[in-house]
Amino acid sequence: MGEWENIVTQHGNNIMRLAYFYLKDRALAEDIMQEVFLRAYQKIGTFRGDSNMENWLLRITANLCKDHFRSWFWRRKACNRRKLSGNGWKFPR
Repeated sequence: MGEWENIVTQHGNNIMRLAYFYLKDRALAEDIMQEVFLRAYQKIGTFRGDSNMENWLLRITANLCKDHFRSWFWRRKACNRRKLSGNGWKFPR
């Protein structure tokens, strides 16, 4: 098994747990986990080693989960604005 496969095997469960803790949805947590490993693979050259690999991966996980919430919030807000303005009520700016 290669070095990258060892990293995925060693840290995958903790990444999945943290993503599920944030999202409370298994499918979304699995998507986040895949994105974490994809980004980590792409950015492995920028890993300075100031912390251990697991801390770096968990920080990526937390940031991606927070990004998901931000995007969901703004999509919902935009959707609600269209619904409210479509009923003759103008949304305050």
